[in-house]
Amino acid sequence: MEASRRNSILGSAVVIAVTSSLCCVLPVLSIVLGIGAFGAASFFEELRPYLLVVSFLALGFAFYKTYFRRDECGEGETCATKPIGRINHLFLWIGTLAVVTFALFPLYTGNLVLALGTNASVDNSTPIATSGDVSGQKTVVIRVEGMTCDGCASHIDESLKKLVGVHSVKASYKNGDVKVVYDSRKISVDSIKKAIKDLGYKPEKE
Repeated sequence: MEASRRNSILGSAVVIAVTSSLCCVLPVLSIVLGIGAFGAASFFEELRPYLLVVSFLALGFAFYKTYFRRDECGEGETCATKPIGRINHLFLWIGTLAVVTFALFPLYTGNLVLALGTNASVDNSTPIATSGDVSGQKTVVIRVEGMTCDGCASHIDESLKKLVGVHSVKASYKNGDVKVVYDSRKISVDSIKKAIKDLGYKPEKE
């Protein structure tokens, strides 16, 4: 019963850590799986600090229950060294690795997108050839709210570059904007903003 309770606490810590990082996990999934918008990402960003606190508190309690188990069993008793105890320790450290991995997820999202073979926002600004006709080519920088990490920037990049008339896209999580080079004869700024909004982000109105 005690082991089951401890494992439940550890499992809760992992689940909460995963939930806290959904703000960045969801946009990355949308890129990899080709799924549509994830407007709830910013909602999880607001809850992230609180969820991480709860997750690490649960993890700390799991450590307490695991490493004080020897004291409960008594020195030299078989319950302190039987295989199930070592398995619990293994699960604890695997769970800890999972919690830390998801807690730090926003820090390496951009590199993860690159590793998965997608064009992240770090280097996605090379214009597509326009056969020498640039009479309708324009550039616009749109302020965007709702980006919570580099994964969101990559999400916008990958989606907007598929639009007819868009030559290049460079979204920046750090700057909170997206730079778009487009053909004004084929697509309007309003259409670009609508595409951003449809992804679950908030483009500037003006």
